[in-house]
Amino acid sequence: QRVRRDPLVFEALERMWPVLTPGELLIDLFGGRGLLRSAAEKVLGENWSLLYRERVADPARMVFTGDDVPLLDEALEILGPRPKHRDDDLIRTYGHIVVDEAQDLSPMALRMLDRRSLNGSMTVVGDMAQATGAWPHDDWESLLEFLPDRRPPRREELTVGYRVPGPIMDLAARVLALAAPDLSPPTSIRHSGDAPEFVAVPRPEFGPAETGHAVAAAVRREINEIGSGNVGVIVPDSMNEYLDESLTSEGLDHGGATRQGLDHQVTIVPVSLAKGLELDSVIVVEPARILSEGDRGAQSLYVALTRSTKRLVIVYSGELPAVLAPAGAGSNGSTDGQLELGFDQR
Repeated sequence: QRVRRDPLVFEALERMWPVLTPGELLIDLFGGRGLLRSAAEKVLGENWSLLYRERVADPARMVFTGDDVPLLDEALEILGPRPKHRDDDLIRTYGHIVVDEAQDLSPMALRMLDRRSLNGSMTVVGDMAQATGAWPHDDWESLLEFLPDRRPPRREELTVGYRVPGPIMDLAARVLALAAPDLSPPTSIRHSGDAPEFVAVPRPEFGPAETGHAVAAAVRREINEIGSGNVGVIVPDSMNEYLDESLTSEGLDHGGATRQGLDHQVTIVPVSLAKGLELDSVIVVEPARILSEGDRGAQSLYVALTRSTKRLVIVYSGELPAVLAPAGAGSNGSTDGQLELGFDQR
């Protein structure tokens, strides 16, 4: 009892065997170059240093990201519940789990789901053609590897689309062949609808300003077409800030996409945030640039083309990607029936 109450012994035990929270463990790991290097160098090579973060003295002030959540959960599994906090730290399990957008979940995120499964019963929904995350999956095998295997999986392929009109889905199906060659394009139950419109930016040699004018004109036309409906302008991530300023200079009231939703009739959406949205009218800007930016350009373009429930407009300068070129189009994608916009620059 005397040893147990001795403050020197207590301090020694705290130093040798501290009670850590998951947050404190990550702060120590990412804030200590030596510790981080020893843990990550064999996995990441020289890139281990990219994980370094300035250590904060107060764990409560540490700002964690969404990508840190699986790491915090893994740390809790390793450390176990804190003394006197077992009820608070116990991981809750569920008899059935429904997972959406599974194609973008990392192995660590999948392990987090596995821990919460009481009996392995899950409904896992995903579209490999829309895999654009930091750890995208191209097939179900790589995803199922990290989920419960208590029973064989039963697979169902969804072949009917209810949201996207047929003419738009037919165009998106061409990109699907690039994004996920092994998948069959869904059949839209909505056979009728407006055909996609292609807007060639005149005088592309004038640069992005001409594209901005074309997008603004397309937005005004779409507002007239859909009345009180919403318009989404889906743009390459690299053009988001410029087109935001361009629409502002054109006097168009608009907002930006946030996790809280779309709070304006017209919203500029970087293609990386377009997944899951449903919009009455969609204007896709510079599809060739979307295709060329990042490692998952085809998947990103497929996402952009399948956000509309009514109308789709594609604004482009220069060359239109061959996969989108209308039948009979010339080298620049123009056709006799194609809309071209001109602007008085005086």
